[in-house]
Amino acid sequence: MERTPLLPERNPRDPEPPSPPPSPRKRRRELRESEETWGHMSIEDFLLRMDAFRSTTEPSPLPYPLREEPGPEDVRQRVEGIFPDIDRLLHARRIRQYSLRVDNVSKPAYPGGDQPVPTKWDAASESWGKKVKVPSGDLSWLKLNGKTHKGFLTKHHVVRPPASASAMTRKQAERYGYSYFSQPSQLKPRIQYLAVKEVRETRKILEELIREESANLENWRKEVQDRAKAQLEPRPALERLVKNSQALVHSRQKMLDKVNSMPKSIGDVLISSGKSVNGTHILDWAFVELSGPEQSQLFCPNIIPSIPINQQPLAYGITSEVQNS
Repeated sequence: MERTPLLPERNPRDPEPPSPPPSPRKRRRELRESEETWGHMSIEDFLLRMDAFRSTTEPSPLPYPLREEPGPEDVRQRVEGIFPDIDRLLHARRIRQYSLRVDNVSKPAYPGGDQPVPTKWDAASESWGKKVKVPSGDLSWLKLNGKTHKGFLTKHHVVRPPASASAMTRKQAERYGYSYFSQPSQLKPRIQYLAVKEVRETRKILEELIREESANLENWRKEVQDRAKAQLEPRPALERLVKNSQALVHSRQKMLDKVNSMPKSIGDVLISSGKSVNGTHILDWAFVELSGPEQSQLFCPNIIPSIPINQQPLAYGITSEVQNS
């Protein structure tokens, strides 16, 4: 019986795979450089190297400004030809949901953004963010000159000056970033939530929805009044429409009130890297110091709430006693 290989044979016209470094010392140095999590590196590289089970060649983890394009036609056809074999292997290991495609992923706005990251095929894993069902983020403490600053890490390109700033302001921010020891004349961006343009568009949409629903509500109320004047039987369906429409207008008005209180200032950029490159590493990071109530709300002890007596296990007949059968 002839055994069919899972992978197609290499085309002789394909380039030879890269050979390992000839020297053991050089091999250890190069391998350690690609996996080391200590030293001067970008936040993207640190996060990527800390993920021991990555199975992608995308240049950086979320969030990333990426350009994704279909891979070469010949490569995609070769991979599609072994889809059944891959599917059988995954099902044999009880992996029912997976995604497999061949794409070219690059970061065109970054130097060296087209260079792939070494891939580890140690394990197939679902999204950790989806598993824990919470938004990811890093709240950090930063000590400088004996003072503790409380805030969060993000990217420099997220907090760079807006397009309305002067050309010189934008150029300096891109080249030098923001320093803890910056001159007072160098204004640092204030981070707002939501963005002004998002607040404006959200307000516009909500106001339009409220106008439309209010017009519907007025028509249904008038129909109810007309039926009452004509001494006709009330229509339960019409009354439900009025009730549901009132609730919808009230809900959207509460949303609009919240949007009208935005944007909210959540902090100021304390330091950032600017848009620069250190060797083969892209520097793109920023630390935003939280201000106002956000700091006290986020940086506080995790207190376990007490359980009311009527909701304790004993109320449901559950005790700590172990009964022998």
